[in-house]
Amino acid sequence: MINNQINKSPYIIFDKNRRYIRRVFLDDIQYQREVNALLDCYDIRVQQIISFNDIKKIIITRYYRRLQPFTLLKYSELNFFIDSIIPIMDIITHCHCSGWCHGDIKPANILYNKRLKKYVLIDFSAALPLGYPRDQLNNWQYTESYASINQQRGVNMVASSDDWYSLWVWISTINLDYCSKREKIKIMALKDKLIELLEYPI
Repeated sequence: MINNQINKSPYIIFDKNRRYIRRVFLDDIQYQREVNALLDCYDIRVQQIISFNDIKKIIITRYYRRLQPFTLLKYSELNFFIDSIIPIMDIITHCHCSGWCHGDIKPANILYNKRLKKYVLIDFSAALPLGYPRDQLNNWQYTESYASINQQRGVNMVASSDDWYSLWVWISTINLDYCSKREKIKIMALKDKLIELLEYPI
């Protein structure tokens, strides 16, 4: 979801063969914000920025053909998902230490390769600098079902809690009725850990 005065979403050109995603931005601020986020958060676990053009407002990022989003994970792979939470938290923490809140943590934005145990965080279109006052934003993006109240309302400062809340919501979608006792214990421990990281009560 985009909350703004004028919809200025980037136009996306997707090219599988050349392994890149090309986006042309209509909004200068949104373009510069995403470039800065991708550069500051540079890491093998973060979507690679291949090139960018400040004049044409174009960002070209890598397309990962051998990775798939967590939206394709089967329920029978629950143990893998549970074991993936800590590596996912490590990627998010890396972004926070780099000064950025990703702003859209959800299954579609984290890619994985089960065999290689590789994870990549993608789509920084909702990323904002930590501590940035939201009342100064003319537009911002979020996914309603995963976003904190602060994100949805556009209030208070951008905080790491926004990402931790999204991850907590994601984990909370697991139906504990179908989990073993051991899986339940792991899930509850992870949720408790995320609650400790939140700056506001759930």
